[in-house]
Amino acid sequence: MRVIRFENAQQIIEIEPILKAYIDEAIEAENLGLRMLLKKMSEYEVPEELQQKFDQDPAFEMTFCSLTTGR
Repeated sequence: MRVIRFENAQQIIEIEPILKAYIDEAIEAENLGLRMLLKKMSEYEVPEELQQKFDQDPAFEMTFCSLTTGR
C-alpha cells in the first residue's frame, strides 16, 4: 500500500508518470485477485507506553484491538 500526500496540484503534475505506474500496478493486482496479507494485532510488538495504557484501561485496549488493521 502506498500513501502520497500532496500540498498543491503542481506536485501531482511533477510525478504524474509515477502516479500512473502506481495506478496501473493497483489495477493489475485487482484484476489478478491479489490481496495483501495483513498482520493481526497480536503479531505486532506493543510499545511499552501503549501497554501501560492498556493495563490502566482495559476498555481502551478492547476498543483499540477492535480497530481494523489500517486504522
